[in-house]
Amino acid sequence: MANEARSAWAPPAGHRQALGELEQLLGFHISLAHTAIKAHFQGHFSALGLTHKQIAILWLVDGCPGSIQMELAKMLGVKRATMWAMVGRLCARGLLERPGTDEVDARHVALILTPLGREVLGRARQAILRHEAWVKQPFSAEEQRTIVRLMTRLHERPD
Repeated sequence: MANEARSAWAPPAGHRQALGELEQLLGFHISLAHTAIKAHFQGHFSALGLTHKQIAILWLVDGCPGSIQMELAKMLGVKRATMWAMVGRLCARGLLERPGTDEVDARHVALILTPLGREVLGRARQAILRHEAWVKQPFSAEEQRTIVRLMTRLHERPD
């Protein structure tokens, strides 16, 4: 519907040049795509009360037993302090545990998915499959592989 509204609207003559220049910016289109994907995600995941990164943490802890926060931060490309805060929120919700942190720095303790965390992750996986189907729908399998390759090139390159 947003695309229909945007395509039906005609900019005033004085705005066409600026809009034309903006539409030539690759980053602008990537930003618009990110906004659309994030809005769809939030609309379908609000009941879980989790962000993309929080779901990714649960997913990785489940799939990579023995992971510690520093490893997760590297895998997800986030700062250690940010990871500390996200893991803290997941622990506070009873989705993750940091066992044995009384005697050891909690950053170096393997995280464990709780039974509630497994249940929530199961629901999140189902929702992600539906979300992914929506994201992939306009693209062929070859286009999807190309998008992944190109986006990976962007997010893995050094500053």
